[in-house]
Amino acid sequence: MTEVDSIFRSRLKNTDRMNPKLMVLFSGPQGSGKTSVARILEDRCSGLRIESDAIHSLTTELLPPDTSPYRRWDMARSYIHEIRDELAQTAINGMMILDCSIDRHADSLFDFALRYKYTSLVIAINTPYDINRQRIISRGDRSFDTTEAQLDSLERSRSDQARFLDTYRPDVMISPGQDIDEAVFIVRSHLADLALQGVT
Repeated sequence: MTEVDSIFRSRLKNTDRMNPKLMVLFSGPQGSGKTSVARILEDRCSGLRIESDAIHSLTTELLPPDTSPYRRWDMARSYIHEIRDELAQTAINGMMILDCSIDRHADSLFDFALRYKYTSLVIAINTPYDINRQRIISRGDRSFDTTEAQLDSLERSRSDQARFLDTYRPDVMISPGQDIDEAVFIVRSHLADLALQGVT
């Protein structure tokens, strides 16, 4: 187990809960609110939340300061895959919340879910550009040298979501100001149906 894996696992909530194998995936650009929704589901549905940004931050802290941004992302991706695969094979809690965007990697994530016999549930978050822009500028991101680079990345992620939604139909669509209770209800309903079917 790597140091990143060990530290991340020590911070993971709900490891002692028993849920059927349900994988919650998110469609949405940077600053759309994926992490806010994922945290609510983590608390109210007792899932294991794997937050890509947290793993990236942890990787950045542990690598030498002169490590290039590309290398940091490459290492973080490797750790995310390791942690995700290990939890899929060993966790007693079958509910996994992937706190990242599925938009660019949908096929590989759906393949991952099938390989480990998860039922997938996709939540799409539809946020206006101005809200995305305001959020990502206000929170900052050490992965980008300039605000312009951040906004270029935002444009790409919004295009990724548009392509994803042209191909796939999400199970839940959330818009700004919408009550999250509907998403929580749908996730809980899926968990209950899987439990009735004897899915573990």
